[in-house]
Amino acid sequence: MKTKHFTFCWYWIVCLIGALVCVVCGFIKTDSLKNVFVSSGGMNPMQILIIFISASSLSVLLDKIGFFNYVAQLALNKSKSSQTKIFFTFNIIIAILTIFTSHDIIILTFTPFICYFTKHAKIDPTPYIISEFVSANAWSMFFYIDNPTNIYLCSLHGITFLDFTLKMFLPAIVAGVFSLLLTYLLFRKKLKTPINIEAKELPKQNKTLLSFGLTGLMLMIAFMIVGPYLGLDIWYIPLSCAVATYLATFIYLLCKKEKLTIIVDALKDLPYSLMPFLMSMAIIVATLTDIGFIQILGNAVSTQSMFVIGFFAFLMGNVVNNIPMTMLFTGDIRNI
Repeated sequence: MKTKHFTFCWYWIVCLIGALVCVVCGFIKTDSLKNVFVSSGGMNPMQILIIFISASSLSVLLDKIGFFNYVAQLALNKSKSSQTKIFFTFNIIIAILTIFTSHDIIILTFTPFICYFTKHAKIDPTPYIISEFVSANAWSMFFYIDNPTNIYLCSLHGITFLDFTLKMFLPAIVAGVFSLLLTYLLFRKKLKTPINIEAKELPKQNKTLLSFGLTGLMLMIAFMIVGPYLGLDIWYIPLSCAVATYLATFIYLLCKKEKLTIIVDALKDLPYSLMPFLMSMAIIVATLTDIGFIQILGNAVSTQSMFVIGFFAFLMGNVVNNIPMTMLFTGDIRNI
């Protein structure tokens, strides 16, 4: 639902109702409910949210500064009349940006641009939209900050940023390259149609603001790698980088006597709906653990192979959502 200033997502309402029922009816133990918010053992869902929201805020700020639009328009100008060139150029850019930002932000940023340029060029947007979704999801396996499910799993099992990257960079590359080739083979006939798009002047960039955003992002990734070895709490790192970047942007805009539109728009576009959704799911999963359902399910899958568990996780992820599936199956695995 959209208003003049905000866009509201309501998909979390059902989960919130379910969580409230668990609390009001006393299905969840007091200690279990407390651990959802302030658990001292490992990382709790609140800290996971801080990591994802903070990391996303840097990506959204770069979007509002105009970085993603600049890169997309530059790629379009270089590709000229070849749809095949545009297709591969866009996917390479999406892959690189997804690795260092977030697949959600990339999809939200590039989808309107793709719709605009395909409508202007009078071509089918399907190859670009589908390949964008596939590429963003495949390359989000590279760093665990790219996806909230990665953050959740790594935090629960004590997997560091560097450990995750060393294990997953090769699967991410293989999945990204092969998915790109498959989507190209699927749409190659449509991509052979020539187009004629006039090169547009590249949007102007505020180099100071851009340097703030990119520096904050690079520092976050660097400290996420070395943080565990320095004894730093991981959730402090993206939060500190985000606060410092927004504060620098705020001071710069005040000194230049410019409006704070960039900051306001960035803060409005953060994925706030993920907060009640993730917290509600955490309460529901904790309740299922308290009543013994997770233990029963864990015993049922304990005799199955990794591939069987992975297959059922794949099915559940498509039937419901990757976040509740991850939280439920993590409970199963921890009880095996």
